[in-house]
Amino acid sequence: MIADSYYSSMMRGLVPLVIVGVLIVVLVTVVPPPNKSITPESYELKRFTSYEELKLFLSKAQESIMGSRQYMVDNRIGIPPINVQRTFTFTESLSFKPPRFSETNIQEAGVDEEDIVKTDGEYIYLARDNLIFIIKAYPAEDASLLATVNATGPVSGLYVSGDRLAALTGNGPIYAIPEVCINCRIIGKPIIAANATIQVFDITDRRNPIEVRRASVSGYAIASRMIGDYVYLITTEPVILPLDGDDVVLPSYSYDQHIHNVRPVEIYYTDIPDYGYTYTNVMALNIRDEDEAPTITAIMAPSSGIVYVSRENIYIVSPHWGYAEETIIHRLAVEGPRITPAAVGTVPGHPLNQFSLDEYEGHLRIATTLSRSTGGSVNNIYVLDLGLELVGKVEGLAPGETIYSARFMGDKAYLVTFRKVDPLFVVDLRELRVLGKLKIPGYSSYLHPYGDHYLIGIGKDAKPSETGDFAWFQGLKISLFDVSDYSNPREIDSLILGDRGTESEVLYNHRAFLFDDERNILVIPVLLAVIDPADFGGTPPPDAYGEFVFQGVYVFRVTPSDGIEIVGRITHLPDDTDLLRSGEFFESRYITKRALFIGDILYTISDGKVLLNDIQTLRELAGITLPHQAG
Repeated sequence: MIADSYYSSMMRGLVPLVIVGVLIVVLVTVVPPPNKSITPESYELKRFTSYEELKLFLSKAQESIMGSRQYMVDNRIGIPPINVQRTFTFTESLSFKPPRFSETNIQEAGVDEEDIVKTDGEYIYLARDNLIFIIKAYPAEDASLLATVNATGPVSGLYVSGDRLAALTGNGPIYAIPEVCINCRIIGKPIIAANATIQVFDITDRRNPIEVRRASVSGYAIASRMIGDYVYLITTEPVILPLDGDDVVLPSYSYDQHIHNVRPVEIYYTDIPDYGYTYTNVMALNIRDEDEAPTITAIMAPSSGIVYVSRENIYIVSPHWGYAEETIIHRLAVEGPRITPAAVGTVPGHPLNQFSLDEYEGHLRIATTLSRSTGGSVNNIYVLDLGLELVGKVEGLAPGETIYSARFMGDKAYLVTFRKVDPLFVVDLRELRVLGKLKIPGYSSYLHPYGDHYLIGIGKDAKPSETGDFAWFQGLKISLFDVSDYSNPREIDSLILGDRGTESEVLYNHRAFLFDDERNILVIPVLLAVIDPADFGGTPPPDAYGEFVFQGVYVFRVTPSDGIEIVGRITHLPDDTDLLRSGEFFESRYITKRALFIGDILYTISDGKVLLNDIQTLRELAGITLPHQAG
């Protein structure tokens, strides 16, 4: 396949993942075994009965897998104390009733997801680096910056609930390897430190936020969710095999100005052999009850990366190379502060992202792509009960292709696979069969439900190669699918923006997608690249990239009757085409990242500015410039 453009790699936020990847290579060298066919199965969840049992388990793993490669780690966390104060000098009116406003685009109703921008219908909360900006947003004539909060570290996301603001911050992973190496045997201890923190602020007075809670857990964050008054923070960290006589380093957490270690009897595991185990830690923190201690649950399993959360369960997904390519799934039952590992099972292949999983009527559905030992790949859907036992499957979809997007809606699944063209499959999960499919050029990497009978797809146009079994990605493609007739899904309209090199954060982050189904308004950030045919003496080749000419948001009107229409676009960048073409704008504070609406006002947000526009006409109403740093 064709590699993504420079902008895509810049904007996907891959730096932490690259660091983690390097870390794993340093600790463990993994060579996947030959592929063999497997069937889904469940395993027994266990808990260590003592520290000695934990150490013996790791020692045996070391002997069977690691050989002479032995490492140690020091990753105990420490967080500075907080000073809780209870003085308020300003109280907002309690009589204000916000108009209808947009919320973060999430997967599951009632399960909020972190984002760098949140609103409650009157205020906007924006995270940038170590800062949190609190902005009076509505009405437009009162728009202003009210407060700037310094967090303990880079803020990855926010949650807002009433008078509570929760910020997720993180440090690490940071590591240092001793220089002495004899026959590739490490002498000394690599130093690895990573932790993730939840800071909770009382924002009764938006001008004077007061930090009231802080809790940290070791590892680097892979996901979080908020259900009711609880934020669930999920981290992962490597389990390091001990040198003779050394202690096993356990997961740790802090919440009362003291560091606590998770006890071995609190660590769950299964007898699944692996080349390198990790701890996956789940911390639950009540953002309102300041006297309730956080709870921690730890699972020792292969490396975790994808997390799906329903109202009652957290599913942690781990790719695993045993005798075959498979995915290990842990189900953790969730009820307030109680996080209880309940089941573990496996399915063949690997899922794409969180949208590859869905819980419905007491069953988990998961879509995977499986690489075949004979070459190529195949795509499957598995239906499991809550004990993660297999109860149904649909296998063998689109041989040679891979899943680019998935969406479950009730008892139907919609899959987009791709190699040279984009098949959209409609799968009935009660009858376990394919009802219909549609083949069109390009692909969709995000599918969004529009009522009960339509899907909006965001992806790329593509031109099949004339000489190879692949396609060249082109401009950004927006599709409107009619799936009312399951046996005959149709693309009733599509719109292609720009040429090869055009990108949108929505392609890899659903939280950047804004759709108001009452107004039929769609807003997405776009980096537009355009090719001048004159540069190629006529028709450009399919692998040619365009030059950047715009970055900002595009506003569309989407209706089944009229299709997809461009309403207009908004940018925060200066009108400087040379800046765009040189690529220097990548360092700009004015790259538009998010959009939201409150009432009839559309807000577009970059690190340096918030613009207010009329949502129908896009006429600019006001603007707020954000400071470079806290004043």
